Amino acid sequence: MIGNMKQFYMCVVLTATFCCGFVLVRAQDVIYKTDRSEIKAKVQEIDEDKIRYKLFDHLDGPAYTVPKREVFMIIYQNGKRETFSSAPLAKAEADPSAIPPGNRPAAESDAVAKAVHITKTAAAQTKSSDVSDFKYAPGRLVLNLVEGYDFSLGAMIESPLSKKLTAQQDAPIYSYINLGLLASVSSYADDYSGIVVWDLGLYGNWYFPVNKLSGSAKVNSGFFPYVYLGGLLRSSTVTVEYGEADDYTDTTGDIAFGVGVDYRFTKGFGVTARYDADYKFGLGVSFAF
Repeated sequence: MIGNMKQFYMCVVLTATFCCGFVLVRAQDVIYKTDRSEIKAKVQEIDEDKIRYKLFDHLDGPAYTVPKREVFMIIYQNGKRETFSSAPLAKAEADPSAIPPGNRPAAESDAVAKAVHITKTAAAQTKSSDVSDFKYAPGRLVLNLVEGYDFSLGAMIESPLSKKLTAQQDAPIYSYINLGLLASVSSYADDYSGIVVWDLGLYGNWYFPVNKLSGSAKVNSGFFPYVYLGGLLRSSTVTVEYGEADDYTDTTGDIAFGVGVDYRFTKGFGVTARYDADYKFGLGVSFAF
């Protein structure tokens, strides 16, 4: 009992650590400039022609400003996104597209056309990257470190509930849900008896892509904390080796529940650690097909 409580408390501490880390990562604004560079900052004020901010890693330092015309987009700490068009060429020309091309000098018309083209191209590339690059559909192979068994191995395979929605940069947090299939086998044997337990179940997995939510370009790597819940069928076969030797099998239903975290080194490979309500701590590998 004491050992189980220690494992539970360790799980709570690990989960709280990941949650705190997630909050800290999210508590920043990211300024994306038209030259493809980015600034991790805390935006203080947006004026008509400039944006005032402080560097996120030096909030006690001086405030900086950047011309509005050099900024393409800001993603705020709450996930909200704000985009900006090119700055006006003159105060009287607040909306260059509203001025008929024939009323502009040729050089000015060319400059406006190029600026509009660059802005549209950058927006299209960003949208394309958001929609097509992100994918999180892991498979996991986990060695369960559970007392009472000589061997316990679990496997999990998942598929996104909505690939199109989760690929968007500003996808809502509740959209990061996978549907999964789990299976496991556990065994124990001594001189008098033995038992083999098979599990097969379905579950839903709510995960948190930390890098993607923080605005990082490496959306398919890093930490992916997750919580899963579902149902399973469990088949237990007991073998008795003394007296009148006998075998019997029992099939029951149970709940699958646990928390864990994947760390992806690349889009296709990583490691995983989890705490399952039945199988306690487990360590293994995470991979993508």
